[in-house]
Amino acid sequence: MWQKLTDCGKQLNINFRLRQTIEDSDLFVTEYVIKEIEFDQYELQLTGKTKNGQVVQADHVEVLEYSCTDLLKHQFEVWTEVSN
Repeated sequence: MWQKLTDCGKQLNINFRLRQTIEDSDLFVTEYVIKEIEFDQYELQLTGKTKNGQVVQADHVEVLEYSCTDLLKHQFEVWTEVSN
């Protein structure tokens, strides 16, 4: 189940899945996997994109780096097997 990210240090680890949802006139969902963590920098590799529920071509080579502050600001969610 997807949970809102609130504490990077407690909720994130390498190979964890993250997603970002952006809703304007359309609904965009972008999913990533954490490839590397170094201090407060999280290296995310793109794994998939959808627009209004339809799969959109994604460049799986795309890698982004975010700080915890950035992840929280952009309202990322983390995949967890159990709900809190």
